[in-house]
Amino acid sequence: MSDAWRATLMMCVLYAGVGVSLPYLPVWLREVRDLDGWEIGAILSGAQLARMVTGAGLAAWGEGRTVRRAVRAFMAVALVAWGVFALFNDLTVMILMGFVASTMGMAATPFIELTALRATRTGPLTFGVARSLGSAAFMVANVAGGMAVQAFGPEVVMPWVLVNAVLSLMAANAMPRGVQPPRTPIRSRVAGMVRLLQQPAFLRLVLAGSCIQAAHAFYYAFSTNVWRAQGFSDTVIGLLWAFAVVVEIVFLTNSGWFIRRFGAERLLVAGGVAALIRWSLLATEPGLGTVVMLQVLHTGSFAMTYIAGLRLIQDTLPEDSHASAMAISSGIGGGTLLGLATLFSGVLFDAAGAKGYLGMGALAGLGLLLWFSLKPRARSPVAAADG
Repeated sequence: MSDAWRATLMMCVLYAGVGVSLPYLPVWLREVRDLDGWEIGAILSGAQLARMVTGAGLAAWGEGRTVRRAVRAFMAVALVAWGVFALFNDLTVMILMGFVASTMGMAATPFIELTALRATRTGPLTFGVARSLGSAAFMVANVAGGMAVQAFGPEVVMPWVLVNAVLSLMAANAMPRGVQPPRTPIRSRVAGMVRLLQQPAFLRLVLAGSCIQAAHAFYYAFSTNVWRAQGFSDTVIGLLWAFAVVVEIVFLTNSGWFIRRFGAERLLVAGGVAALIRWSLLATEPGLGTVVMLQVLHTGSFAMTYIAGLRLIQDTLPEDSHASAMAISSGIGGGTLLGLATLFSGVLFDAAGAKGYLGMGALAGLGLLLWFSLKPRARSPVAAADG
């Protein structure tokens, strides 16, 4: 098996776990562990809130080792943490172990995606196809998870998470070994990240995309509970999550054409507009037909923003800073901002139910304002650094 396919396999296994934990772990926490919205938000947001620090630190540690060794270590710790999480019905323990398990998965993701990005530069497998296969695994897990919860109840969620943690460790052992990086001191690698953060244009560009991505927080944490309250069955909910990923896959498979035709900057703007529309309308608790149509906008709110961010980093920064830049980007967008938005989402859910989506629409709008506040030349981090 080629390096590209081995990296893709790891991505698929990891996303198959997320495909169940993301929509259904909040249901398990609410119905099996009887937690309130703010308690669920606290469990789900811990790793995200700390990701700017933990992501940078673990990336700095991992960049001094082979990819296989780094990802294997992350997955081993995650497996232990999920095991303790499942055993103890104590909020403090669950917050701590949820933090550790989620942190390890988040730390592994940039290494896996960057390995796939590099391994697919040559050969028949492109990164768009590799990433779409990961999305397909997520989609299949959405549907299978919904059917399992429908048939056996929310109790089935945690066994799925534990089995997936074991499979993820096995897949990590099959990851490409990668080239042993130079033994640069961690202090030097962290200093490189600090230098990136000192580029105002880079930071504001990342913040713009991060606000749009972080606006998914309410959807990730509470959409399943909102739809259940509307009377949608678990199978239908699984299909709704999966449908959003189907349109995402269509875009990712053809993302190269979209980048060439429209450019990364226009895709970022399109993603922000799609997010603003999607969250604002979901706040009205529309019927099933309208929800299906709004799920199409996942192509913009997630996929376009994701690809645009990757491309802007790849095209505007030196290759030796790509991993650090991706860690910073994921640390802010998929970390600190998403964590704050998730924590706030728990409060919104308790107070306003589905109308909590309006807060996410405002966050996406802030991302668009940040983007347009940048002068055209300053939207390139390199241009800003050189200028």
